[in-house]
Amino acid sequence: MTTYAQICRNGHILNTSPNPEYIQEYQYCQDCGAEGIVECPECSDQKIIASEQNIPTEDVTQGDLDLFCRSCGAGYPWTGNDGMVIREGVFVDDDYVTGSFDRQTVEEINRCYRIGANSAVLVLYRKLLENTIIEILRGHYGTDSIEKFYDNDNSQFHRFSVLISEFDDSRSELSQYSDNLTNALIDQIWEFKGNGDAMAHSIKYEVEDEELEEMSSGAAYVANVLLQARNEVQRAN
Repeated sequence: MTTYAQICRNGHILNTSPNPEYIQEYQYCQDCGAEGIVECPECSDQKIIASEQNIPTEDVTQGDLDLFCRSCGAGYPWTGNDGMVIREGVFVDDDYVTGSFDRQTVEEINRCYRIGANSAVLVLYRKLLENTIIEILRGHYGTDSIEKFYDNDNSQFHRFSVLISEFDDSRSELSQYSDNLTNALIDQIWEFKGNGDAMAHSIKYEVEDEELEEMSSGAAYVANVLLQARNEVQRAN
């Protein structure tokens, strides 16, 4: 059940409700004095959505809010007047997203991409690839070959580097789910792993805006191939 929200023009959450007709409307925000709104001020067609699920007001954060109207595409007041949104578009498509984890992670990646949180984009993208590879290996091999994706001795999933190697070694078996599990794809996965590691562990390395934007098409391709293969694994098993 969708949660709708009243938000002030500066992005503070005033109230929420699963029924957009019953959101208590405060005229002004008690934190900043800005006007409270419940719908897109440009088209008035789209009610403001806080979550695709029914969650209480206290669990909604600014990071959950849409940046752009789903009906007309206009930026909401809290997206741009202070320069918060620096780019449009997405870093990863959601064409093959199926579960709540996928959707939340992809939404977080794209939100960070739009506001220029470049390091966070690559860390979250690394997380998406790692978890998708785990799902592919687990879905295909199951518990009979759990060592492919799980370290029994330490009771945890393998490190990402081990998962990539296992995935690479298993491509002949996994090729039934996708024709795109190529050497080039593996090379791209290793590269994105390295970028994500650098963002997570280095205090000096920074990725420039243009560099990240150039990565976007490759990132979308790799994610789509893996997510589509994961979906085929789940259908087959």
